[in-house]
Order: sequence, then structure tokens, then C-alpha cells
Amino acid sequence: MVQGVSITFPSVTVAKAGVYAVRLYLVNGNQPSDWGLPQEPTIDIIVNGGSAIVTPPLPFTGDWNTPGYLTINLPLNAGANTISLYVPASAPTGDPDIDRIVVPTQPAP
Repeated sequence: MVQGVSITFPSVTVAKAGVYAVRLYLVNGNQPSDWGLPQEPTIDIIVNGGSAIVTPPLPFTGDWNTPGYLTINLPLNAGANTISLYVPASAPTGDPDIDRIVVPTQPAP
């Protein structure tokens, strides 16, 4: 992902409303020093048009062929939800390659 770009998952359906431990799978072959940053980049996540949730720093995965993941707690409604991943145009750098999200069948305890 590069600055100003988003990825939207338009039909994330769960049976029960709650906070879900969603896994964001990615590949990140650059270390923060490669970007001239003090830490790994973050992205914004918007659920159902709400306020942006900023992720923790996205992990360095060792190279561009090794996947990794980050778990993010997201509030989801019962039924269909829209989850958007977004890199603001003002971000200091682009971000890792996003592979997929995995939503568990039940909310976090």
C-alpha cells in the first residue's frame, strides 16, 4: 500500500455483535531504518464508516517473501460490516503489502 490508498472488505459478516480479534496478514521486507523512521509504519482501519483506528506498528517480516500478521481488536456489528484499511496521504511512507484479513467466528472473550 502507498500513501492515499485504501483496501476495502465490503461484506465482513459475523453472527454476533462484539469486539473481534481480526488478523491482518502482510509482508513487510523493510525495516524502519530503510524508511528513515523511528518505528515500523502504521495504517488506519475504519469499520462501518466510523472513526479511524490506528494499528500498532506493522511488523518487519524479514523479507518480501515471508508473511506475518498483526492482531487488531475491531468492533463489529451482527450482520454485514465494512472494513477499510487506509494509508493517509500525509503518511511518511507507504506500508507493507497486505495479503488478507481473517475474522474469527466469535467475538473475543
